[in-house]
Amino acid sequence: LHIYDLNQDTPTFVETRVLPKPGGGDARWQNLARAIKDCHTILVSGVGQTPKKVLGTMGFTIHEVNGMIDLVLMAIKKGESLNHLIVRAQTACGECRGTGTGCM
Repeated sequence: LHIYDLNQDTPTFVETRVLPKPGGGDARWQNLARAIKDCHTILVSGVGQTPKKVLGTMGFTIHEVNGMIDLVLMAIKKGESLNHLIVRAQTACGECRGTGTGCM
Protein backbone atom coordinates (compact mmCIF):
# COMPACT_ATOMS: atom_id res chain seq x y z
CA LEU A 1 0.00 0.00 0.00
CA HIS A 2 1.62 3.26 -1.12
CA ILE A 3 1.13 6.39 0.97
CA TYR A 4 1.33 9.86 -0.62
CA ASP A 5 1.40 13.35 0.88
CA LEU A 6 -0.87 15.81 -0.92
CA ASN A 7 0.17 18.77 1.23
CA GLN A 8 3.26 19.51 -0.90
CA ASP A 9 3.30 21.45 -4.20
CA THR A 10 3.07 18.12 -6.01
CA PRO A 11 1.93 14.80 -4.52
CA THR A 12 4.90 13.14 -2.85
CA PHE A 13 5.44 9.45 -2.16
CA VAL A 14 5.95 8.93 1.58
CA GLU A 15 6.23 5.19 2.21
CA THR A 16 4.90 1.69 1.60
CA ARG A 17 2.78 0.04 4.29
CA VAL A 18 1.93 -3.64 4.67
CA LEU A 19 -1.68 -4.69 4.14
CA PRO A 20 -3.34 -7.07 6.60
CA LYS A 21 -3.35 -10.66 5.33
CA PRO A 22 -6.49 -11.94 3.55
CA GLY A 23 -9.19 -13.45 5.74
CA GLY A 24 -10.57 -12.33 9.05
CA GLY A 25 -13.71 -10.63 7.75
CA ASP A 26 -14.42 -7.12 8.98
CA ALA A 27 -11.42 -7.27 11.35
CA ARG A 28 -9.09 -7.20 8.34
CA TRP A 29 -10.51 -3.88 7.20
CA GLN A 30 -10.57 -2.47 10.72
CA ASN A 31 -6.86 -3.37 11.01
CA LEU A 32 -6.21 -1.64 7.68
CA ALA A 33 -8.03 1.45 8.95
CA ARG A 34 -5.76 1.54 12.00
CA ALA A 35 -2.68 1.18 9.78
CA ILE A 36 -3.72 4.18 7.68
CA LYS A 37 -5.41 6.31 10.34
CA ASP A 38 -3.36 9.31 9.17
CA CYS A 39 -4.93 9.06 5.69
CA HIS A 40 -8.36 10.11 4.45
CA THR A 41 -8.62 8.83 0.87
CA ILE A 42 -8.07 5.35 -0.53
CA LEU A 43 -7.47 4.83 -4.26
CA VAL A 44 -8.14 1.35 -5.64
CA SER A 45 -8.68 -0.29 -9.02
CA GLY A 46 -11.29 -2.58 -7.49
CA VAL A 47 -13.00 -3.00 -4.14
CA GLY A 48 -15.57 -5.39 -2.68
CA GLN A 49 -18.69 -4.34 -0.84
CA THR A 50 -17.39 -5.37 2.61
CA PRO A 51 -14.20 -3.28 2.62
CA LYS A 52 -16.06 -0.42 0.97
CA LYS A 53 -18.70 -0.48 3.71
CA VAL A 54 -16.33 -0.99 6.66
CA LEU A 55 -13.77 1.61 5.56
CA GLY A 56 -16.49 4.04 4.45
CA THR A 57 -18.20 3.93 7.85
CA MET A 58 -14.81 4.57 9.45
CA GLY A 59 -14.55 7.88 7.58
CA PHE A 60 -12.41 6.98 4.57
CA THR A 61 -13.26 8.19 1.08
CA ILE A 62 -12.74 5.38 -1.43
CA HIS A 63 -12.22 6.09 -5.13
CA GLU A 64 -12.31 3.14 -7.52
CA VAL A 65 -10.26 4.51 -10.41
CA ASN A 66 -7.89 3.64 -13.24
CA GLY A 67 -5.11 5.84 -14.49
CA MET A 68 -1.64 7.14 -13.82
CA ILE A 69 -1.27 7.71 -10.09
CA ASP A 70 0.32 11.14 -10.54
CA LEU A 71 -2.68 12.35 -12.56
CA VAL A 72 -5.19 10.89 -10.09
CA LEU A 73 -3.40 12.46 -7.10
CA MET A 74 -3.19 15.88 -8.77
CA ALA A 75 -6.90 15.74 -9.64
CA ILE A 76 -7.73 15.01 -6.00
CA LYS A 77 -5.37 17.72 -4.76
CA LYS A 78 -6.99 20.28 -7.10
CA GLY A 79 -10.52 19.10 -6.30
CA GLU A 80 -11.11 18.10 -9.92
CA SER A 81 -13.60 15.50 -11.10
CA LEU A 82 -12.45 11.89 -11.27
CA ASN A 83 -15.37 10.84 -13.49
CA HIS A 84 -13.14 10.08 -16.46
CA LEU A 85 -11.04 7.76 -14.27
CA ILE A 86 -13.84 5.79 -12.59
CA VAL A 87 -13.64 2.03 -13.09
CA ARG A 88 -16.56 0.91 -15.21
CA ALA A 89 -17.95 -2.59 -15.62
CA GLN A 90 -17.11 -4.24 -18.89
CA THR A 91 -20.06 -5.48 -20.92
CA ALA A 92 -20.60 -6.91 -24.38
CA CYS A 93 -21.76 -4.38 -26.97
CA GLY A 94 -25.52 -3.90 -26.73
CA GLU A 95 -25.75 -5.81 -23.45
CA CYS A 96 -26.02 -2.85 -21.12
CA ARG A 97 -28.59 -0.77 -23.04
CA GLY A 98 -26.39 2.28 -22.73
CA THR A 99 -24.47 3.86 -19.89
CA GLY A 100 -23.35 6.84 -21.91
CA THR A 101 -19.71 5.80 -21.67
CA GLY A 102 -19.46 3.74 -24.85
CA CYS A 103 -18.58 0.08 -25.17
CA MET A 104 -15.67 -0.93 -23.02
